[in-house]
Amino acid sequence: MAAPQWIRFAGRKVGAYVDAIIRSISMRDQARMSIKSRYVPFVCIRKKLRSPTAEQVFSARDDIEVSSVGTNNDACNPLDAEQVEWADIIFVMEKAHRSKITCKFRKSLNGERIICLDIR
Repeated sequence: MAAPQWIRFAGRKVGAYVDAIIRSISMRDQARMSIKSRYVPFVCIRKKLRSPTAEQVFSARDDIEVSSVGTNNDACNPLDAEQVEWADIIFVMEKAHRSKITCKFRKSLNGERIICLDIR
């Protein structure tokens, strides 16, 4: 089941943008995807509002497994190295989140793309 053509998220239409990025995950990951579904975490600071909303919106899709996580250690579900390694693509809400993930999980990233949605 696909997400609607557009979804108003924090005052911005991001649904079609996120859909296009998910569809564009490169074919080099095809072997990995045959073993598991695409894993797509949505990241904010404490996993309170933005990332849980994104998880709820995109959880209806059959082609991906989504989760919401936080960059802070006090988040109810903090991002860890295993989740970063497992991810096919990572969506963050702010540029600061991308920087924090890049610094903290440099070894675990293995070329995964981190996409900033710029939602504050």
